[in-house]
This record gives sequence, C-alpha cells and structure tokens, in this order.
Amino acid sequence: MAKTVVGLFEQLSDAQAAMNELKNASITGNNVRLIDKAGGRINKALAQAGVPQDDADQFDEGVRNGGALIIAQALPDTEAMQVVDILDRHHVVDLDNRARTTQHTSSVAATTSSHSTTTSSAASSQRAKGATRNYAGNEMVVPIIEEELQVSKEQVEGGGVRVQTHVTEKPVTTQVSLHEEEVHVERRPVNQPVDAAMLDQFQDASVDVREMSERAVVNKQARVVEEVVINKEAHDRTENIQDTVRRTDVNVEELKDVQHTTHIDSATTSKSQKRKNKR
Repeated sequence: MAKTVVGLFEQLSDAQAAMNELKNASITGNNVRLIDKAGGRINKALAQAGVPQDDADQFDEGVRNGGALIIAQALPDTEAMQVVDILDRHHVVDLDNRARTTQHTSSVAATTSSHSTTTSSAASSQRAKGATRNYAGNEMVVPIIEEELQVSKEQVEGGGVRVQTHVTEKPVTTQVSLHEEEVHVERRPVNQPVDAAMLDQFQDASVDVREMSERAVVNKQARVVEEVVINKEAHDRTENIQDTVRRTDVNVEELKDVQHTTHIDSATTSKSQKRKNKR
C-alpha cells in the first residue's frame, strides 16, 4: 500500500535541509513537495493525501505562523520509513505535544496571564523527534520501532612474546703444532787431495739455503647449534552477549466527550425574572 508522509517544521531552513537530504537520497520528484505559504492549495494537497481534518488544521496553522510543510506521497513502505527518519532528523514539529501544550495554555490563561505567556513561549519552541505523520489513504499510521541486536567480530591485539637476538663473545684456547727450520753454518778442517771432479767446482759460486717455518692461520666458521621455535595455538570460544534493545509501544485511549456549559450571571437572571413578573 502506498504511503504518504507529512512533516511540519517551525523553521523554513529546517525544511529546506530536509529536502536537500531527500534529494541526496534520490527521494524527490512530483510526489515530494515543500509548502511554505498557506492557502487553498495546502488544504487541497492535504485532502488528497488523506490527512484527517484535525491534523490538516494544525498543518495549515503551522504554515500560516511562518512554518513550512513537506508532503511526500505515493511511497512504498521502505521508502516511507526512510523519509520519516530524514524528516525527524531536522526538527519536525510534534503535533500531539503541541496540541497538549496549547490546551494547557488556554486553561491557564483564564486565571494567570503572566503564566500563560511563559507556557506559550515553551509551546512555540517545543520540538520532538518521531513526530512525522505517516498516512495510508485515509488512515494515520503510527510506526512501531524496535531495535535488533547485531553482533559482529573484530580482531584485537592481546599479549604475546618478544624474541630478541644478541651477540656475545667468549675467549677460547686451542693448540696447534708448528714446524720451524733453522740454518746453521759450520766450518770443519779437512786435509785431502782434490780430484778432477772437485776441480770443476773451483770457481765462484753462490748457494742459497732458506729456513722454512709454519705459522698459525685463524679462520672462523659459523654453525647452527640450536633453534628456538615459536608458534601460536588458535582455538574458538563461545561468548554470551547481553545488552538491551528498545521498542516503541502505542497506547490508544478513548477520549471522553467535552461537555460545554454556559454560565448565566445571577444579576441578569433577576432582571429578566422581574420583567417577566411585570408582564
């Protein structure tokens, strides 16, 4: 069933802000109108929207007092609820609260004029969320709003371990056997004849004899001698989530008929009675 949503705003700027948000949500067109001047067209528009006469009178009065009205017609259920949320965010007027405040102001005005002024001032600034009217044909629809609990998961960082490596040094001692050579020169007296082979050596000559020795050469080689293994163990657990959710309830009360009585001044009654007696 197509729905009609009507919202009254005390400030034109609030209504214009709501229209901008409706436009951003792609909820605009011929079925969404902003009215900021009262006249025959507002009554006709409200009648076509199926707005009850009592509500229409309040809307008309609100616009005449400088307010603005947004009427969104022919909306599906989901879009109608979206429009209600948008209008409520921009200080839509609570008609029910305004009516109660006006009645209270009227009754107090008969006794204390100064108190009436204070109450009227409070009524003019009264705004309440959730006051947008939602109509289906000639019926007024009061939405029942209920919250649902939705639980999601996110990763959080907890405790753990920190692994650090550092280098230490320690002295070591080892032994190695090294070979060394020494050249010794010795002269020995000899007395023997020279043969023909030795005569070939009877000339200048040079002979080098070198000493050979070994020295230690130090080299270091790294080896893995131990491993530190770090792993994580994962498991799932079930946690019970307890919270509260809100829900709006609607109470319907039958209003009693208001009996209007006329007070007749006693002095006037006496004069009328005297004229009747004279006749």
